[in-house]
Amino acid sequence: MLRFVLAASLTATWPGVSSAQETAQAPAAEPLAAQAAAVDEFWEIPGIEVRGERWLEPDEILYSLRKLTAPDRGSRILPRFYSPFCPRVAGVDRKTAAVLEDRIRANAKAAGLFTEPEHCRLNAFVIVLEEPLEMFDRLRNRRPGLFGNLLWNDRTIRSVRDDIKAGKPLVSWNQIGIGWPGIDSATPDFSISAAPGFNFRGETAGRALYTPWIMKNIAVVVLDKNQLGGFDLDQIADVSSLYLIGLPRRNLDFTGVTAPTMLRMFEAGPENAPEGLTEFDRAYLRGILVQGRNTMSDRIGDRVVEVYREECALPDGQCDLDKGG
Repeated sequence: MLRFVLAASLTATWPGVSSAQETAQAPAAEPLAAQAAAVDEFWEIPGIEVRGERWLEPDEILYSLRKLTAPDRGSRILPRFYSPFCPRVAGVDRKTAAVLEDRIRANAKAAGLFTEPEHCRLNAFVIVLEEPLEMFDRLRNRRPGLFGNLLWNDRTIRSVRDDIKAGKPLVSWNQIGIGWPGIDSATPDFSISAAPGFNFRGETAGRALYTPWIMKNIAVVVLDKNQLGGFDLDQIADVSSLYLIGLPRRNLDFTGVTAPTMLRMFEAGPENAPEGLTEFDRAYLRGILVQGRNTMSDRIGDRVVEVYREECALPDGQCDLDKGG
């Protein structure tokens, strides 16, 4: 899978980056081009910053989830990663790619995914395209394995291409698979990095024993390089993380959505977009990962509300809990 990065001709550097700039100093809050010039000098990932504006009521959270994430269907098992989470960024210079990968990996670890390199097999890809439609077709023809069998994709290649042709700044898809109880009993579940007391193989009755779970085998995010100007590396990595780990809707409708979220990044623009993952975003990602293996998607809402309360109660939480009662 790694070889597709080398063969897909995705070698364009980010706007404004040149070899003469590699030693320049740039603050982390400046636009993407300035940051990419000196990532080695200024970049450190001290921890995932939590940002929010106010306390959200449970009904606001649930409404926002319904509007922004995949439909809640009682018969649908929530797809998520069970293998170690291993991101790779292509289409930018290697220094910038490493910074983005570190940020995405840190987001995944904070959400609860296992990310240790020694257990790593690439399964989360962010691909930056300078000429999106032309380069997408080239990638599709040269590396069909990135798209997988139609039966195991959550989207058709045609719908992905239509979105890229329509000029969407971010397009994503997933390859999915099915896990059955007992089949992997000898294989550790590396995806949960901190889940004391969980022992899914110990379940002995009811749906937990016989119902399969839906796995994300590969997640892909395609970004239009021409629409990234003004956004910083944190924002690009964080919005990519939401799509790689979570399951946002294909066509987002923000009408009535009150939750601050990085999913609004391109709609809001560089000046008004959140600076990083919000408490709502972090609660959404953690809410997915703390579920049992065969949890139905309609149960995630209540868990996200619980996690949101926990996030807001942290010392660095930005919510005002008093407003929430």
